[in-house]
Amino acid sequence: MKTKLKIIVLIFFSIFQGCKNDKEFTTIDIKVDNAENEIIIISGYDFHYEKEISNNSFKLKDTLSVNENGYYLLSLGQNSIPLYIRKNDQIQIQIDAESFPNAVKYTGEPKEINTYLLEKQLSKNIDFKLSEKDFLQEINSRKKSQLSKTADLARDFRDVENNELEYEYQNNLILYSKIHPHLTKDPNFTVSENYLARVKNFNYQDTTNFQNSITYRNTVKFYYEWLAQQKLSNNNGQFKLAFLKEVNKDFPKGETKDILFTHGLQLGLSLDDPIDEINELVIQAVQDNSFKEEINKTYVSLKRLEKGSQAPYFELQNQKGDIVSIEDFEGKPTYIDIWATWCAPCIEEIPSLKKLQTKFPKVNFVSISIDNKDKIANWKQFLNDKNLNESIQLIAFQDETFKKNYGISKIPRFILIDKYGNLIDADAKRPSNPDLEKQLSKL
Repeated sequence: MKTKLKIIVLIFFSIFQGCKNDKEFTTIDIKVDNAENEIIIISGYDFHYEKEISNNSFKLKDTLSVNENGYYLLSLGQNSIPLYIRKNDQIQIQIDAESFPNAVKYTGEPKEINTYLLEKQLSKNIDFKLSEKDFLQEINSRKKSQLSKTADLARDFRDVENNELEYEYQNNLILYSKIHPHLTKDPNFTVSENYLARVKNFNYQDTTNFQNSITYRNTVKFYYEWLAQQKLSNNNGQFKLAFLKEVNKDFPKGETKDILFTHGLQLGLSLDDPIDEINELVIQAVQDNSFKEEINKTYVSLKRLEKGSQAPYFELQNQKGDIVSIEDFEGKPTYIDIWATWCAPCIEEIPSLKKLQTKFPKVNFVSISIDNKDKIANWKQFLNDKNLNESIQLIAFQDETFKKNYGISKIPRFILIDKYGNLIDADAKRPSNPDLEKQLSKL
């Protein structure tokens, strides 16, 4: 009996030890001076760790269970520094918050790697104003210098980092043709054929690297944004459609394509987009059913806004607290202005809107604010300051359905409805546009 008991105990102990050894921890020892009431955050991949700094000379000792060896970010306040974390490392960092990220000192493992990464981050930024020749010389020199600095670092890191340097180099190549014309205010600037060859001579379809490297993923996104700009003339000037078509052509159905489609439609669908074509493309190309359903819901909502359709019903509150519905405006054409007190382009349209109200008394002019619920006092004060209380003023803070039904993804937005409640234009011209006055005159 005793022998059996010993065997059971040994088996249990072996299992416990095995489970314990399978879990690998990284030890962190961080000292932060001159920072109080801040939060220190370490994040990367699907990992997130945070700790509140409680005093001016704060010491943090803890263990992290990370699933991946690789690049993470240590954030403090508005700034962050790169942090390379490996399982079972002992990372020691001293930070002076007043001059962070400049005043950082590493000890422990991997001191040399993290010192290198910090120095790389703090090194001189790329100057996108340079001529093409000087720019190429600068980024080539930078890459060569960084490669020389990785030569003496641990091989497992060096192999990964050298790839990252190549991706960063490609990023800069792509961004130059986009940023340089803006910085130099030269809209006619174009890069040479040789430069274009450098941009194109890279493998952007490596789905393994896309999943494993954030830098590579960004490179791919930048490239397809750049490519979409080159293809605008083939897609009637529609950027989103051009982006999705190029991605669809180059990638098989799967997670990478889904991520890129999500990126291409990050601002959602709007009335400016070729919604039929984009929705059909998403249905055919995307694997993620939840994303397909999300786009399809938006598509269905926008289809309801086609000319001649019944304007979606709404009930909204005015500045006095009364409920006003769309049915209250039937019998006259209605011009709706979607705006917010924080939207400068919206406010710029107010003088033109007032002139139209005076000139066209047989038109309902309705302003609907999408300010948040906690900004109602600001909204009411704004109406008083601008002498807008005599006009029809509504607020849609309590009704997300209104924004969804009318496809409000950006403001200002203007909607024109006929006297029967049917849509004339769900994305009408601005008050400052002379063509709107002609349109109202006809009505």
